[in-house]
Amino acid sequence: YVLEGDRLKRPPKGFDPDHPLVEDLKWKDFIGVAEVPKKMITDPKLPQELAKVLRSGTPLVEFLCNAVGVPF
Repeated sequence: YVLEGDRLKRPPKGFDPDHPLVEDLKWKDFIGVAEVPKKMITDPKLPQELAKVLRSGTPLVEFLCNAVGVPF
């Protein structure tokens, strides 16, 4: 998947605009998007394939939950 979502035009207030991770600091939300081939929609293995895609986002979701202090 790739991350998509809204981003700030400038770094958040108080952050160095030259910080090496400044582009990551500009995210306002985190939306993971995965392309799924059309032929997969009717494939009997769709549930298993979707489960793999969703599992691949687990580390990001866990990180975000920890970052804001909510249970994972």
